[in-house]
Amino acid sequence: MTQASTNLSNSFAARLSLALKALNLSRSQLAAAADVDKSLVSRWLSGQVTPSAYNLARVSRALAEIKPGFNMTLWERPSEEFELFLGVCTPVAASSAVETHGGVLDQILPGEKASAPSADFRADNAHNRWSIWRPGVAGAGIALLLAGVIAVIVLRLWSSSADHAPPLPHAAFIPPPQSVAVLPFVNMSGDPAQDYFSDGFSEELINDLANEPHLNVASRTSSFAFKGKNENIETIARTLYVQTIVEGSVREVGERVRITAQLINANNGYHLWSADYTRNLSDIISVQDELARAIAAQLTHRLVPASATRRPKIDPAAYRLFLEGIRQWNTLAVPENWRTSFAIFKQVTERAPDFADGFAWLSGAAEDLAENYDAAPTSDFAIAEEAAARALTLDPRNIRARTALEYVALDTWNWRDARSNFRILRTQSPNNTYTVSALWSYYWQLGFPDEALAEWQRLSSLNPAYYRGNRHTLWGLDDAGRYHDLVAVARAQLVQNPRDASRLALLCTADAATGQIAESRAVGERLHSLQTDFNSIFDFQDCQFYIAVATGNRPDALKILQIWESEFPDKTNGGPNISGINASAFGAIYVLFGDFNEATSWFERAYERREPLFFTYFYDRGFGYETALKKYRQTPGYKALAAKSFFREFLAEHDRVAAALAAHRDPLN
Repeated sequence: MTQASTNLSNSFAARLSLALKALNLSRSQLAAAADVDKSLVSRWLSGQVTPSAYNLARVSRALAEIKPGFNMTLWERPSEEFELFLGVCTPVAASSAVETHGGVLDQILPGEKASAPSADFRADNAHNRWSIWRPGVAGAGIALLLAGVIAVIVLRLWSSSADHAPPLPHAAFIPPPQSVAVLPFVNMSGDPAQDYFSDGFSEELINDLANEPHLNVASRTSSFAFKGKNENIETIARTLYVQTIVEGSVREVGERVRITAQLINANNGYHLWSADYTRNLSDIISVQDELARAIAAQLTHRLVPASATRRPKIDPAAYRLFLEGIRQWNTLAVPENWRTSFAIFKQVTERAPDFADGFAWLSGAAEDLAENYDAAPTSDFAIAEEAAARALTLDPRNIRARTALEYVALDTWNWRDARSNFRILRTQSPNNTYTVSALWSYYWQLGFPDEALAEWQRLSSLNPAYYRGNRHTLWGLDDAGRYHDLVAVARAQLVQNPRDASRLALLCTADAATGQIAESRAVGERLHSLQTDFNSIFDFQDCQFYIAVATGNRPDALKILQIWESEFPDKTNGGPNISGINASAFGAIYVLFGDFNEATSWFERAYERREPLFFTYFYDRGFGYETALKKYRQTPGYKALAAKSFFREFLAEHDRVAAALAAHRDPLN
């Protein structure tokens, strides 16, 4: 490090430390508010490194929420002006920044201190990555805190996908540079049944823009939260945390299509660029590519070259079928929708064999079906891998296909390929939600719930309207054993979704985990009244099971466990919108009960079934799982499992990643 850079580092470190002291912020709170890792804040404070322009903007925005008027120019002003603005007169050494032990609440609410998180954990077994995955007594402080700030939590951060958070104060609005959100293009045909076409085109445009490494692109679920809503551009931009907005319209007439698009500066509402395309529908893919490159060029002020791969013409009927497949996939109401979309994408690839996106979507559909629904997923994993390979042959930068390969590798326990695919994703599209979500899955499936949760929180800045209010947020807290925090966040989410059985079940579990048995039973009563289908019945049973475990009522817990076993695997094998429990989870439960022989029997069954999340259950932290698993690891049953070839490979990868994280090295190299 040069002397100049050292002086700059020390200067920034001193000012940052002073700001933290003056504003009563901890490193954890700043890290959460700025969406950066706490270790990076520590390195800034030590003077080892200075933040990039992007991170400096995020830090400034975070501080402006506490001290309105704070902006990036203050870092370069004379020290007297910096101190005067903060209302102090004596610099504070960088090393004096106060470190506090707080949970998600102190991250959500800068300046508010939360109860220390518990070290408890129970893994959830099902998730959809394409949308794109206990004992202790809570202190009185969290109840008082919740009573006072629950509405603030809901409004400031943990909003549902349908009800987005209000805009940040004007002084605090410093979105990432070159950030953009694509609103759903308006269907100008006059027929609402044709919305699938304009929606599908909008989603494909988002995917193309997200593949540009210099852009920060709000994801589909965040942008589509505003469909049909009469919000002004500034409000939308502040909610999605972007500098610019793309809006437009689609009019399909016979075999011709007219597309208009405008790029708008969210700060002043002025149009930065607009275009009008009228083409044959067979040229729609080229139009999509041309539009994405034009927008990227406007935002980055650099010429974006055309793809080296020729963009093929496509049969209009095949393209309409492709967009219908996307519509079915995004419905996610029942497994049949997924299987319908899978069948549609197969038809698309047959009718348009040179259409890379058709193969990419087929790959993603096959992978998700294999992971979440199919009893014998091997064939679907093979279809996913073959389709992704074909898509990447046609379009080497196709991020959906690359991500599908990443998930196939993770779910088939091929850790080397998973690492290789992720390195490509990170190089190609570091700010893409697919990339960050893939890293979340990588950490989760390797048994690192804290690192997985950090990546999930990072997704909040890329997809705020979806990730902050999504059940996966609760699952991430559950995986990391953050039950005090889970209670607060679940209650905040339930303000918007008071009859959501899956959220109520997680709240019940967290209440039981933190010793709030009366509260847990009250939630159980609410769940009892919501039993209408298998999902809600299972959620009620799950609540009752963990109440029984927390209160030491082993007979009642075993009765519920026997019900689940009798329904396995036909009903209880889970899915993104199907509550359930898999063989791996049965194994973990029997470890908790101290029946190590039965646990080994279930774990062996899970191993033979090649359950994608098998290894995560050996890193459970809650309801005594962690202690029980330590004992189980000393048994002949576990040692026999660990000697199996795939288990040995997993342990080698897990230990390699653990060593890299401990040494502050990149675990993916």
